[in-house]
Amino acid sequence: MNSLLNYLPNAISSLLLTTFLVYAFQSPAKKVGLVDIPGGRKHHQDTIPLIGGIAIFCSFFFNLLIIDIPVREFSSLFAGIGILLITGMLDDLHDISAKTKLLMQLVAASIVVLWGGLVLPNLGNLFGLGLIGLGPFKEVFTILCIVTLINAINMIDGMDGLSGGISLVLLFALTFIAFSINASGDFVLLIMLTGACIGFLLFNARIPPRKKASVFLGDSGSMSFGLVIAWFAIHLATNPDNQLPAISYAWLVSIPVFDTMILMARRIAKRRNPFSADREHIHHIFERAGISYNGTVILIITSVSFMAVAGIVAGSANTPEALLTLGFFLALIFHLYFVIHAWKVMKYLRKIKARIKL
Repeated sequence: MNSLLNYLPNAISSLLLTTFLVYAFQSPAKKVGLVDIPGGRKHHQDTIPLIGGIAIFCSFFFNLLIIDIPVREFSSLFAGIGILLITGMLDDLHDISAKTKLLMQLVAASIVVLWGGLVLPNLGNLFGLGLIGLGPFKEVFTILCIVTLINAINMIDGMDGLSGGISLVLLFALTFIAFSINASGDFVLLIMLTGACIGFLLFNARIPPRKKASVFLGDSGSMSFGLVIAWFAIHLATNPDNQLPAISYAWLVSIPVFDTMILMARRIAKRRNPFSADREHIHHIFERAGISYNGTVILIITSVSFMAVAGIVAGSANTPEALLTLGFFLALIFHLYFVIHAWKVMKYLRKIKARIKL
């Protein structure tokens, strides 16, 4: 394990290079129109470059050239990232249709599953009655899981530092898991991505003295992060040395997935496009409750962190999978109640806000 710590300089290298690239890409992005223009549902008043994801993954791919570990097993992941980076840039430039984006997400997911062999063979012993195998549907199920997480990270990207902050928490969690089972390849790539994400957040999160984001992640970055998190979660879950049940990994990504799936279901119920934009995400509810911008971001990232830590700790403590499954569904029910009864929840949130001054 100690040998893995020798790769910490790679995380620092990724952080520094991402910082440099964010500076370098801002002017060209404005010239070609790779920017987010204010108006409509958007909070910002300035034209913001959409180059966070490009900077992060350019830094990541460059650092791949200087590490001394074999990366061939990650080839399908790299190909999938490339597809989503291009798709995201085209969407940020020209607003491609939701159907086209979904198609390219399916292509990227299919590449990592069908070519890369990244497959969830079973769901574990979810209900204490034995392993739940996926049989001939394992590839289709894995593809759907990946596409769901791609959209979850992409669609929750609505506030400065939110999607990047959630991604950072999940990267930290996956890095810890990789380190604990001595998965060297996964650890090195994850620690580089973690460093790159921190470099981006220096420009995107509202941390002193920064009062607002100067760059955004863009669809290229949020979709690629969704793929990355899904890929490593499945890769680590199927590692022979993995000690965590599959449901623990579901706890890691639960909140962004809950938010996206419930929101899409509500849109479908209203006969709207499930990928259409609105202001019904969980962060919008917090805002309408009167919680500050930074308070909203902190609350959601803290919630994601809690679920991630709880999933890892409970799984490591050999908690029966049936109890973890029950906890997962209770969290889903709570989230669903929160969304459906938002007006009640907002009343209580305002009272809490008055007490703790969020």
